[in-house]
Amino acid sequence: MPKLPCFGCVNTWWPIMSESFLHQHIESFLKFRRQMGHRIHDNKFQFNLFERELIRRNIHQISEIDSQFVHDHAFEILKTRSPGTVNCHMTILENFFCYLQRVDLTCLNPFLNRTMFRSLYFRPYVFSDDEVKSILQSFASDISKSRNRDFLLGRLSRRCAFFIQANCGLRVSELSNLKRKDVDLAGATLLIEKTKFQKDRLIPISQAVVSEIRNYLEVKSQSRRQGSKYLLVSATADSF
Repeated sequence: MPKLPCFGCVNTWWPIMSESFLHQHIESFLKFRRQMGHRIHDNKFQFNLFERELIRRNIHQISEIDSQFVHDHAFEILKTRSPGTVNCHMTILENFFCYLQRVDLTCLNPFLNRTMFRSLYFRPYVFSDDEVKSILQSFASDISKSRNRDFLLGRLSRRCAFFIQANCGLRVSELSNLKRKDVDLAGATLLIEKTKFQKDRLIPISQAVVSEIRNYLEVKSQSRRQGSKYLLVSATADSF
């Protein structure tokens, strides 16, 4: 059996060769999730695996999906996936069966009392104020060694990115996709578009962040990257 692509891949999922008896209900569930603002691409891949398992076992009735099926399905996926990924997969199926209960297609949810695998959690490291200051000083040292304006801009961009993250807590993707038009220095806000669940956020920023961005933009306005639509750029590209 070939190794399956990971659930986290957003650009790759296998189309099923045939549909299970639950396919239309899965499509209805995904449509419902989409209307609620959820991203469903990863869900499609996980339901792909679920349908393949139903077809492989020749299951044609909801009553055949019992606790034994749940157990076997989970341990089959565990052969190639991490415990946390399996838990995520089974939670999606649990939610699907909650949906089936709401539309009166089943009375039982065999995924409710399933085995939860112990995940390997990584505790996030929180920088102290002194460590943040030390990192910013390191950026300042690199900036002073810049050989030309392009390198200066690139290093200022990295410092500005770190400063914004340290003060606002943005995700890396949100920061790299931040556009100049989304930065309101007069109003001291950042507009984060299409973030988690495809919603927008308006984030207030301190005067220290305003000053940092303003100083960065002054250098950017005198560089070859001044026309970039993105707030942050690199030394060699119009995006961060």
